[in-house]
Amino acid sequence: MYAKPTSDDYWKLYYKFGGSFLPPNNPHPLLGWIGYFDGKTLDHWDINPPSNRRKVLIYGDSYIMCAHDSIQCFDEILNADTVFNKENVLLNYGVGGYGVDQIYFLFANTVDKFEKPFVVFSVMPTDMDRCLLSVRTGQKPYFIEEEDSLKLCGVPIDSVPDNFFQQNRTEITSYLWRRIINSNINLFYDPIIISDKLKTKIMQLNKKLLLRAYNDIKKRNLEYVFLIFDELWSKDGNWRVDSLQAFFGKEKMAFINTSNLVAEDSTFSTYAYDHYTIKGDGHPNSHYNRLVCEEIKKYIFEYNTYSRTRQNISVKRKEDHSVNFMKEVYGRTLLGLRP
Repeated sequence: MYAKPTSDDYWKLYYKFGGSFLPPNNPHPLLGWIGYFDGKTLDHWDINPPSNRRKVLIYGDSYIMCAHDSIQCFDEILNADTVFNKENVLLNYGVGGYGVDQIYFLFANTVDKFEKPFVVFSVMPTDMDRCLLSVRTGQKPYFIEEEDSLKLCGVPIDSVPDNFFQQNRTEITSYLWRRIINSNINLFYDPIIISDKLKTKIMQLNKKLLLRAYNDIKKRNLEYVFLIFDELWSKDGNWRVDSLQAFFGKEKMAFINTSNLVAEDSTFSTYAYDHYTIKGDGHPNSHYNRLVCEEIKKYIFEYNTYSRTRQNISVKRKEDHSVNFMKEVYGRTLLGLRP
């Protein structure tokens, strides 16, 4: 009611009003909260992966970590695959709530622990928005642009989370005014659309981060693929996915766009979000994860040929995710009509 999730104020209020996800008790000085790895060394909890198999490292947010135990996750699917596991083992470095900045830092600080790993760097499109924040469910690192470079800010993370929130209050001077501009009383208010200026800022910052990750990968002469993990249900159009795909294509960076996998999926005769996402949640279900795993395998086993062939394939979406479509669907639903 008082701020949008793309602002620090939103998350400061989330903490103040007792949000269900609390800051970590012992935050990592660089990353903030962490996932299934050692908080000091960043060693993966699967500490004894077979030494004679190549490590496939997958990085990302809760889409990669997998939000529910009932869902088959990437490590479960691929490490049980007898074709994949003959020569490879996947280590899952996904962490819920991470932005592209945190994903990058985790990648940069773990990739050298392994000899010639294959890297899967996943970006759920709204992960890019999180790079604007200095705090989410806890304090996080962030970059600001300075001319042609990036300046790291917000580190080291305060070891006592409450200190950060005490010392960094919201910038709200009038809650009444904020309530008005974040409601339908404001004729220009739209909870879905973000401004063109903010879109430009999001893309400029993330392109620099992703190029930094790509240069780190190429410097090490590693095989890799970037993964655009399409949310499918996003309500403000496809601009993030389209911008990412154009960027990866321009820079000749190998990538997977999961919306293409959905468009090519012949499993279902009709399209429905519930075929690919957890109902009422939005996170990928086991079927969606299996589609992604099969595509990752193709990059791993046919790296020198498949990536070049795949990038030239343009697939028409199965569903119109545009703003007008979403507004039409929600409008008809509110009227009691079947969308």
